[in-house]
Amino acid sequence: MRRLTLILVVALAVAGCGGGPASTKYTQTWTKSYGTTTCADWRDVMDEHQKYVMASDILLTSQRKLKADAPIPDDALIGQFQGQIQGLCLTHGTDDVTTVAFIVWTTGQDVFAPK
Repeated sequence: MRRLTLILVVALAVAGCGGGPASTKYTQTWTKSYGTTTCADWRDVMDEHQKYVMASDILLTSQRKLKADAPIPDDALIGQFQGQIQGLCLTHGTDDVTTVAFIVWTTGQDVFAPK
């Protein structure tokens, strides 16, 4: 996951070389690995930006398993994915976020799969 974040950051930095500041939209500041991040962390510790970046990382990684050149999902789809993770994390506090994200992905693959 960290590699994907680095790739996204590099791509955004290159795209932003027009003289303006580089975007930090996809820069992850959460330092704990995604695999050990629990729903309790998601609910009680992570800020909205960290949740957004984690959701976008997991969603894009999942999409690229089906379509290697899938583009970064749009904000609305990332927000929907993030919201469904949030909903499940309200009732699955001890589960890790990647397991919850897998449930969201597999039950909503018709919505979240790349076009």
